[in-house]
Amino acid sequence: MWIRIVFLRLGSLCVLLQTLKTEALCDPRCAAFKDFNSECRPIRCWETFVAQEFFRLVVMELLSQIFVIFMVEFPRRFVVASFPNRLTWLIGFQEFDIPKNVLNLIYSQTLFW
Repeated sequence: MWIRIVFLRLGSLCVLLQTLKTEALCDPRCAAFKDFNSECRPIRCWETFVAQEFFRLVVMELLSQIFVIFMVEFPRRFVVASFPNRLTWLIGFQEFDIPKNVLNLIYSQTLFW
């Protein structure tokens, strides 16, 4: 299962890099994705453009992690601890999944690099 997650994460990074390359160089092969009324102008400083996009991605990753912690995991812990019944026993407490957390750390480090 973790191999699938690794390939999905690497695939998403490859797609991101290809999209950024297309946008930065103004590749006419991908004109179908752009607005027909706008002219295709290459970006002057493509390094800044790529850095801004990666920064947006890192910020969105951070916000999604915060959302999951406070809107999913914290209520789950509260419900399981407060209402002991058969349903909450099936849901159970969250377990620390080492391979998943290591992959998340490696993915975040890849974005920062």
